[in-house]
Amino acid sequence: MRSRFPTTENLATDVDWVLAAYGREVIREHVPRVTQRAEELALRFSVDVQAARTAALLHDIGGIFRRDEMLALCKALELPIEPEEERVPLLLHAKLSVVLAREWQGVHAPEVLQAIRYHTTLHGQATALDQVVFLADKLEWDQGGEPPYAQALRASLEEGLEA
Repeated sequence: MRSRFPTTENLATDVDWVLAAYGREVIREHVPRVTQRAEELALRFSVDVQAARTAALLHDIGGIFRRDEMLALCKALELPIEPEEERVPLLLHAKLSVVLAREWQGVHAPEVLQAIRYHTTLHGQATALDQVVFLADKLEWDQGGEPPYAQALRASLEEGLEA
């Protein structure tokens, strides 16, 4: 996959270029907002800012693939597919984002790949980095306007990351 997509020394530029090339304007606008929010949350909660930035920049890169081809692509890549992902293939964009992060950008840090993988659904053993990327994504959602839960989420964050 490395040869398919260009790379520079600037991850944000690379991600922006690929999203633009695939016509993913909504994601292209969403990613910088998530990245900014992830950096802010990382600073606030003493999480590795560079790891949060990397995960946030790459969290939705799997969205370059069409929803109707995600399931077949994951099967071709022999990725494990959960029943929920079979029913809602859009969830597979997170696994595809991990593949692209690793194969295209050479990201191998397990904690960053895990944060990318669980940015949509989170998981029971979530690290602080997982939580930062998940929360940044939810606060800067890409559905237009402010999410209906935004006020409650911001209030909870006043009590700490675990709240």
